Amino acid sequence: MVNITHVSVSEKKKPGLISMKQEFIEKYYLGKEVEVDIGGNTTYRGIAAECNDGVLSLKWTIKEEGYTHIEIEKIAVMWKTLRK
Repeated sequence: MVNITHVSVSEKKKPGLISMKQEFIEKYYLGKEVEVDIGGNTTYRGIAAECNDGVLSLKWTIKEEGYTHIEIEKIAVMWKTLRK
């Protein structure tokens, strides 16, 4: 007999899962230029500057320096920006 475990939407919002995502981001992406997709047509790009209290801060410099703050639970996909 095989037991299959499903994670419900409400379980995704548990602090333990958010802290696991936060630890993963800190370990692999902090200080790197990344792109973050939160679903739909919304993608953000910047340097992963900070990751605290369930919020990822992306630093950007288009015309001036600034930050975009994204709730970690909203992140669908994240990857390092590929530059040629």
